[in-house]
Amino acid sequence: MGAHPKREAADRGCYLLLLDLARNRRIEVGRLGRFTFRKGTYVYVGSAERGLGARLARHLRRRKRFHWHVDYLRAACGQVAALPIRSSRRQECDVARAVAAVLEPGPGGFGSSDCRCPTHLFWSPGDPLALPAFRAALEQFRVRPPE
Repeated sequence: MGAHPKREAADRGCYLLLLDLARNRRIEVGRLGRFTFRKGTYVYVGSAERGLGARLARHLRRRKRFHWHVDYLRAACGQVAALPIRSSRRQECDVARAVAAVLEPGPGGFGSSDCRCPTHLFWSPGDPLALPAFRAALEQFRVRPPE
């Protein structure tokens, strides 16, 4: 096996969390502040430079110490699904921009305190996976063959 497949199969990359919020809620998001979140599906874009599987498992758990902005929203949501995007390249902000072109932005600064993106949280009134434009936005981040 060459270097490219090994590098792209590493346990790192970015991910999307799809979080279903059953009703409108006012939620305190740590130091970021208190926000009203509308009923619907939220898409959070995050990354893990190592331990992608462990990061996703942590986000899917209900009981944990709150560390990231998404932890506060996660506590209020019922169903949560994780969509990993394994990659050796840093793509979190690229994925966030692609999702921003399709879905409504969430609160400013949410999940993006370490970059220049306006937010890494987005909202859809229904299942974003049912939207062809959302699926097409994600399709561009599939693993590509070496150049």
